[in-house]
Amino acid sequence: MLHAQWRVSYDERLLLCPKERFRGVLDIGTGTGIWAIEFADEDPHLEPGGYFEVKDILLTPKCDDGTLEEMLVEAGFTRVDDVEQKWPTKGWAEGPQLRELGLWSQFTFGRELETISKALLIHGLGWHPEKVSVLCALVRKEFKNL
Repeated sequence: MLHAQWRVSYDERLLLCPKERFRGVLDIGTGTGIWAIEFADEDPHLEPGGYFEVKDILLTPKCDDGTLEEMLVEAGFTRVDDVEQKWPTKGWAEGPQLRELGLWSQFTFGRELETISKALLIHGLGWHPEKVSVLCALVRKEFKNL
């Protein structure tokens, strides 16, 4: 699901770096592997070397003071670009791309809410699973009404 959302966000591209300038790809933690499969289908003959592209979804912005970019430059990267994109949480946004991203966000939120909440509330705070399920049902209901 997130793969499809990233494709919409990137105008159907698999990544942002210019393809004519990279020679290799290291796939780390991209979920089901569909991204790596599609990428290999599009670019089957790569050589070592290339770009470092990080995709992260943050509900609370982290490292927005430039320290991540500074760390990458210190590590030897010669060009660091920070690309921010908005993903609306519902399908009410203006424009077809943002509307589609909003619908994907709404679907993903509803599906992943309980998994994330259980990890935090049961394992982190010791809540009972039933209590977490009830809370998630209430949150999903409220989220639909936004």
